[in-house]
Order: sequence, then structure tokens, then C-alpha cells
Amino acid sequence: MKKILLTLLLTSSVAFAAVPCQNAKDIPSFSVCAYKYEETATKTLNHTYKKALAAMEKEMPEYETGKTASDYLIESQKLWVQQTEHECKNPAWNFGSSASGAISLCRASKATTREQELRKLYLR
Repeated sequence: MKKILLTLLLTSSVAFAAVPCQNAKDIPSFSVCAYKYEETATKTLNHTYKKALAAMEKEMPEYETGKTASDYLIESQKLWVQQTEHECKNPAWNFGSSASGAISLCRASKATTREQELRKLYLR
């Protein structure tokens, strides 16, 4: 039964195109792999976010709103975190015992996308 659930998770449309951890032999090893993948993606995102924030702090003019470029980046990152948590914890696709792995893969995918966005928007 566990192999069937893992197979469904890895082949479903919720799983990502280049599925990390696809060689996991069981749900616990899948969850550990997914967590490590999330951890790496999050570290990369945090590093890029800090670089982007430093770049925006150099641009200190206050806009008509009374906010600086770094204020906007901080606010958008907080909103991104909220939306990511909301979407990745959607119970409609959390697949029972493999839910923690699915949540980790969701967060990792979103962190990778966000990191690319930050690079393009703030570190050109």
C-alpha cells in the first residue's frame, strides 16, 4: 500500500516536472529526501534575499508612499511566505502519510521559483 501511495505521489500532477527524490524506496526516505531538498532551496533563497535586500538598501530614496525599495521587498517577501504556507498546506493534495514530503517538495519548488524571481527583479 505504501508503494502505491508513493507511486501516486511521484506520478501525480501535484508532483513537480523534475521530481526530486523520485528514487526514494519508501515514504520515510522520501520525506527525509524532500526535507533536505527543501532545506537546500530555502538556504539558496535566503542567500539571494539577503543580497537583494542589501542592493535595495543602497537605493534609499523614499517613494511617494513613504516607503523605500527595501520596505517593498520586505513586505513582498512576508506576503510570499504567507501564500506559500497557505498553498503548500492545502489538505486536498497532502496524500496521507507522505504529506510531510509533499509539503516539503511544494515549499522547495516555490522557494526555487522565488529565488529566481528575486535574482531577476533585484539583482540585474
